Amino acid sequence: MLILAIDTTGAEGGVAIYRDEAQLALIPNTRPANTYSVSLFEMAEAALAEAKLRLNDIDLFAAASGPGSFTGIRVGLAAIQGWSRACSKPARGVSALEALVEICQPHTQVAIPLLDARRGEFYLNLFRRTARLASNGSRFEAASEGWTLPANAIRSWVEKMALADVENLTWIARESDKAAQTLRQTLSVPGEWQRTAEPLLGAIARIAGRDLKQNPNPDRPLDALYIRRSDAELNWKG
Repeated sequence: MLILAIDTTGAEGGVAIYRDEAQLALIPNTRPANTYSVSLFEMAEAALAEAKLRLNDIDLFAAASGPGSFTGIRVGLAAIQGWSRACSKPARGVSALEALVEICQPHTQVAIPLLDARRGEFYLNLFRRTARLASNGSRFEAASEGWTLPANAIRSWVEKMALADVENLTWIARESDKAAQTLRQTLSVPGEWQRTAEPLLGAIARIAGRDLKQNPNPDRPLDALYIRRSDAELNWKG
């Protein structure tokens, strides 16, 4: 299966093409996140050229659906929806938080990936290991779509989720996420920490490919995973 994966949720995104799990092309983003409306299509063109493919050769389009840059998320999902319709091929959205868990594959029963949400807040979610086995071991399933919390509320959230005495858990963050790395030093919570420098693209492709095999409906809706409402929604006086 040929999969074109994109990540426009932040500046460290890009475009990659995989044949199943084998990487055929990788074009990392080198521009600011607010230029994806132009740069995404240039990166996709470059990735297709590197892989010696045409857009219509792709079997599945996959994108990070959030959380992250609101504009970037919209651009990414709109792009794969357009390509999907033009090529009559399926498209899938994948949570960036789930992609972090997929990359790290922690050995613990509980995983909590987190991302800097700016303004002193963090996006995070709770994943628990399932008994259902996959080809690469057991999987993790999310407890919800996620939360947006200020740093000083995370400890209370841990207690509310009955995790205060759970040591068999892993916190996951991106190596480049300076806010998350600072939180690691200041947050007094149980568990261990993992960090990754790997782009989310490979994990996005793997998760999307598995989802297509399990749910082959080509017309599944592409929903943005904002978690936090946009400024326009928060400030609307209607």
